[in-house]
Amino acid sequence: MPGVIAWLEREKDACYTRAIAVAQLAHWVRAKDGCSREALQAWLTRLVDSLHGRIHGFNVLIAHVWAE
Repeated sequence: MPGVIAWLEREKDACYTRAIAVAQLAHWVRAKDGCSREALQAWLTRLVDSLHGRIHGFNVLIAHVWAE
């Protein structure tokens, strides 16, 4: 996962993501213990803040586009 985190840090200004991806990352962070969890939670907070306006929801319209 460190490689993914490094890539996201480098590319975050050009990235968009889905709310479900944020949920998956949050679940992964909450599964950690101690200092690791605290550091990852801080990172996730910074990432979400930096993606403001670029986190897309998943709704019925998107579900139909995805199905195509």
